Amino acid sequence: MKLPEIFCCTTLVVLTAFPATATQTEDSFAGSCKPGPVQSIDAGDRPDHTYVVATAKCTLSGKIGGMMARQGAVAEHGEITPTRIRTSGIHTLTVDGGDTVFLRYENSVVMQNGAFKSGTITYRVIGGTGKMEGIKGAGTCAWMGDGDSFSCKGSTSTGGKEQTPALH
Repeated sequence: MKLPEIFCCTTLVVLTAFPATATQTEDSFAGSCKPGPVQSIDAGDRPDHTYVVATAKCTLSGKIGGMMARQGAVAEHGEITPTRIRTSGIHTLTVDGGDTVFLRYENSVVMQNGAFKSGTITYRVIGGTGKMEGIKGAGTCAWMGDGDSFSCKGSTSTGGKEQTPALH
């Protein structure tokens, strides 16, 4: 083998010997959301059965992916009956520095006599921007009080991108 071929082969071996590394983080954040525009359509099959498309702006505290979450925006669709609310959508969380984390979520709320009784949210972290690019994870949230705020726990992994080691 000639020197250029040896160098190319050695470089290839060195680059593939460094696997992607990821950092696992335990997350805990909470928040409350103010509804934005809501559009609803009566299902027509029974009283008080409605389909909705809605937005909300949220105030957040706590950490996700090792960063402080500050605010969020929700876009969702769902179904409302007198006893249950089920929605799903995307929650875009903004962290310190302005980067974002995207959560895909499923929300289930139990109603009793027209009032909040209990509720849970499950979410998957599906991506992010800037320092949060490549973030993945999952978690659950519980609705608190009368259903106007939530508390979440989960885990995420960041990084995992191929990194080229410095050659000396």
